[in-house]
Amino acid sequence: MKRLLQISAAVGIFTALLIFPQEAAESVKAALKMCAEVIIPSLFPFFAATNLINELGASKIFANALAPLGSRLLGLSGYAVTAFIPARRVVYSGAAKTRADKQRGSVKAARFLQ
Repeated sequence: MKRLLQISAAVGIFTALLIFPQEAAESVKAALKMCAEVIIPSLFPFFAATNLINELGASKIFANALAPLGSRLLGLSGYAVTAFIPARRVVYSGAAKTRADKQRGSVKAARFLQ
Protein backbone atom coordinates (compact mmCIF):
# COMPACT_ATOMS: atom_id res chain seq x y z
CA MET A 1 0.00 0.00 0.00
CA LYS A 2 2.77 2.38 0.94
CA ARG A 3 4.67 1.53 -2.25
CA LEU A 4 1.56 2.19 -4.35
CA LEU A 5 1.17 5.61 -2.72
CA GLN A 6 4.80 6.46 -3.48
CA ILE A 7 4.46 5.40 -7.12
CA SER A 8 1.21 7.36 -7.48
CA ALA A 9 2.83 10.47 -6.02
CA ALA A 10 5.81 10.16 -8.39
CA VAL A 11 3.54 9.72 -11.41
CA GLY A 12 1.42 12.70 -10.31
CA ILE A 13 4.46 14.95 -9.92
CA PHE A 14 5.86 13.83 -13.28
CA THR A 15 2.50 14.52 -14.93
CA ALA A 16 2.34 17.99 -13.35
CA LEU A 17 5.80 18.75 -14.73
CA LEU A 18 4.66 17.72 -18.20
CA ILE A 19 1.46 19.77 -18.00
CA PHE A 20 3.08 22.91 -16.49
CA PRO A 21 6.66 23.07 -17.83
CA GLN A 22 6.91 26.88 -17.72
CA GLU A 23 5.90 27.10 -14.07
CA ALA A 24 8.29 24.27 -13.21
CA ALA A 25 11.17 26.04 -14.95
CA GLU A 26 10.40 29.30 -13.15
CA SER A 27 10.26 27.48 -9.83
CA VAL A 28 13.64 25.86 -10.47
CA LYS A 29 15.15 29.25 -11.34
CA ALA A 30 13.70 30.80 -8.16
CA ALA A 31 14.99 27.93 -6.02
CA LEU A 32 18.49 28.12 -7.49
CA LYS A 33 18.54 31.89 -7.05
CA MET A 34 17.51 31.57 -3.41
CA CYS A 35 20.16 28.90 -2.88
CA ALA A 36 22.87 31.13 -4.35
CA GLU A 37 21.77 34.24 -2.46
CA VAL A 38 20.76 32.87 0.94
CA ILE A 39 21.62 29.26 1.67
CA ILE A 40 25.20 29.02 0.39
CA PRO A 41 26.35 32.35 1.92
CA SER A 42 24.76 31.35 5.22
CA LEU A 43 26.38 27.91 5.33
CA PHE A 44 29.82 28.76 3.92
CA PRO A 45 31.21 30.27 7.18
CA PHE A 46 29.99 27.20 9.10
CA PHE A 47 31.70 24.82 6.67
CA ALA A 48 34.90 26.86 6.74
CA ALA A 49 34.99 27.09 10.56
CA THR A 50 34.18 23.41 11.05
CA ASN A 51 36.75 22.31 8.49
CA LEU A 52 39.41 24.53 10.08
CA ILE A 53 38.67 23.07 13.52
CA ASN A 54 38.92 19.53 12.16
CA GLU A 55 42.08 20.10 10.10
CA LEU A 56 43.92 21.69 13.02
CA GLY A 57 43.06 18.76 15.29
CA ALA A 58 41.24 21.06 17.66
CA SER A 59 38.05 19.04 17.39
CA LYS A 60 39.52 16.29 19.57
CA ILE A 61 40.55 18.80 22.23
CA PHE A 62 37.18 20.57 22.11
CA ALA A 63 35.31 17.25 22.10
CA ASN A 64 37.04 16.06 25.27
CA ALA A 65 36.52 19.40 27.00
CA LEU A 66 32.89 19.86 25.94
CA ALA A 67 31.67 16.27 26.27
CA PRO A 68 30.34 16.60 29.86
CA LEU A 69 28.61 19.90 29.11
CA GLY A 70 27.15 18.70 25.83
CA SER A 71 25.81 15.47 27.23
CA ARG A 72 24.12 17.17 30.17
CA LEU A 73 22.65 20.19 28.41
CA LEU A 74 22.01 19.03 24.86
CA GLY A 75 22.27 15.25 24.96
CA LEU A 76 25.08 15.42 22.38
CA SER A 77 28.54 13.90 22.25
CA GLY A 78 31.60 16.11 22.49
CA TYR A 79 32.18 15.91 18.74
CA ALA A 80 28.60 16.97 18.02
CA VAL A 81 29.01 19.99 20.30
CA THR A 82 32.11 21.08 18.34
CA ALA A 83 29.92 21.27 15.24
CA PHE A 84 26.92 22.73 17.08
CA ILE A 85 28.75 25.79 18.45
CA PRO A 86 29.99 27.14 15.08
CA ALA A 87 26.63 26.29 13.52
CA ARG A 88 24.75 28.21 16.17
CA ARG A 89 26.99 31.25 15.97
CA VAL A 90 27.86 31.48 12.29
CA VAL A 91 24.80 30.13 10.51
CA TYR A 92 22.20 31.73 12.75
CA SER A 93 23.79 35.17 12.56
CA GLY A 94 24.24 34.88 8.78
CA ALA A 95 20.64 33.84 8.27
CA ALA A 96 19.43 36.62 10.56
CA LYS A 97 21.46 39.19 8.65
CA THR A 98 20.00 37.99 5.37
CA ARG A 99 16.50 38.18 6.78
CA ALA A 100 17.13 41.67 8.14
CA ASP A 101 18.48 42.76 4.75
CA LYS A 102 15.29 41.55 3.11
CA GLN A 103 13.11 43.34 5.66
CA ARG A 104 14.97 46.63 5.97
CA GLY A 105 13.47 48.89 8.55
CA SER A 106 11.74 46.05 10.35
CA VAL A 107 12.37 46.18 14.11
CA LYS A 108 11.70 42.46 14.52
CA ALA A 109 14.33 41.51 11.91
CA ALA A 110 16.89 43.89 13.42
CA ARG A 111 16.51 42.22 16.81
CA PHE A 112 17.81 38.94 15.34
CA LEU A 113 21.21 40.56 14.82
CA GLN A 114 21.74 41.43 18.49
